[in-house]
Amino acid sequence: MNSGTLAQELCSSGKFAIKILMLLGFYDCHDTLERLDDYLDRELSPGEQRQVKIHLAICFKCAKLHRFERGFIDDVRAKLEHVEAPPELIVNIRQSLQAIEE
Repeated sequence: MNSGTLAQELCSSGKFAIKILMLLGFYDCHDTLERLDDYLDRELSPGEQRQVKIHLAICFKCAKLHRFERGFIDDVRAKLEHVEAPPELIVNIRQSLQAIEE
């Protein structure tokens, strides 16, 4: 399902507040979902972050998807914290960094 179709499905409830915000130039579900990955990675401009945050505060369905993706990312990060790099990899990285500095 592409983001346009997903956005239409999410907005199909016809929430009045979302429609008003769209008329005022704020993001709809489609705009928000297109930027959700970058929002989660904190790669949006402050203005874009604000727009996504406002939409997520109003739209239950987009907020639910955001919570799911945020939880998934947090779970992956937590699991990766328990993975230790092999000692030889650490030595190789340090040697490569020292070579760059010289």
